[in-house]
Amino acid sequence: MDLFIPEEIKNISNILNNSGFQCFLVGGAIRDQLLGKEAKDFDLTTDAKPEDIIKLFKRVIPTGIKHGTVTILLKGKSFEITTYRIDGKYSDGRRPDKIIFTPSIEEDLLRRDFTINSIAYNVIENSILDINNGINDLNERKIKAIGIPSKRFDEDALRLVRACRFSAQLEFNIDSETYTAMSNTLGKLKDVSKERISDELIKILNSNKPSIAFTHFYNCGMLEILFPTIYISAVNDYKTFISAIEDMDNIESNKAYIKFARLLSITDKSCHLTTLKGLKLSNDFINSSLHLLNYINYDITNLNNDYNMRVFISEAGIEYLNDINTVWIGMKQYDNSEINKLMLLQKNQIDNNFAFRINDLKISGNDLMSSLNLNPGPHIGELLKELLKMVLKYPNLNNKEKLINLAENMV
Repeated sequence: MDLFIPEEIKNISNILNNSGFQCFLVGGAIRDQLLGKEAKDFDLTTDAKPEDIIKLFKRVIPTGIKHGTVTILLKGKSFEITTYRIDGKYSDGRRPDKIIFTPSIEEDLLRRDFTINSIAYNVIENSILDINNGINDLNERKIKAIGIPSKRFDEDALRLVRACRFSAQLEFNIDSETYTAMSNTLGKLKDVSKERISDELIKILNSNKPSIAFTHFYNCGMLEILFPTIYISAVNDYKTFISAIEDMDNIESNKAYIKFARLLSITDKSCHLTTLKGLKLSNDFINSSLHLLNYINYDITNLNNDYNMRVFISEAGIEYLNDINTVWIGMKQYDNSEINKLMLLQKNQIDNNFAFRINDLKISGNDLMSSLNLNPGPHIGELLKELLKMVLKYPNLNNKEKLINLAENMV
């Protein structure tokens, strides 16, 4: 089996092996490489207990030692390693009430979520351990829960969302028995923290096919629980919902808020802030989404001359133009050739170094106060705003002397 294994992981495996312990690489690193993708996260599992690992390695962080997980720091990199375990009852729908360490890698693999994530690789022996037939499900492009699906989802309801996320990321189908269990075990989903939901949402939005996940959300009943405002809009106008999630697939960006803003645009404006805050998203995500929402479904026919384009650039902000253009290009309702023309018009206005912000004016508030003998106050800011309006209409007025004369007449 020809897999890429970082030298640090080979070193960790050798140290454990020389001390009489096993070490397996598990999860996404194996799954992705078997699919011909680049591995990103390398998670290790071992029969060595946390205290054994702490003794064997110089730098170890007890990141989740209560659940058997520590992080080994080696050559400036970090590697998470977890002791084989059997999980007890999940009372909170997230973490087991207690864990039991086990010497059996097979027992450890049986407690995991989906078969494709339970494939283990023995670094020392260069061999695959696949007791849950995960490779077969990879070949069949299928997301399948391990064992009894309803039990897996009862243990941690976030797995319901993760199934949809993997389906979107890998463009896999969800096994029919697993899908039925998803629809029947939604009760605990409301207890999952918003932060964990948001983490999964970001990963879905960064996938090539967010529409796959949101179609699953709608069909199995999760959309109403996770995104109630979007669900109401989808029920009221299903075609608009489908159009929005298809647009998300077409939007080429690694900025998750751009795609989510497109989906949120089908909801009432009064719901936007509440929805974003309810998901515990970052302030940057929230503010960027809210600003972008002002320009989704924008009537671009208004941008038919230089002046209107300058006003648009001023209001939208130069720093947001790429985001706005990106979402327009991804939306079916816009003609890409027209968007390309608008982008050229934008570039022409920007390349001319016209003033689009108050800071671009060739005059400051202090200049106004000293030249016109004005006192400080809000009226200075209002005066600068009026001057900017004039300069947007007549760019050649952006000259200190001309602006002072204009301001004098305004006063």
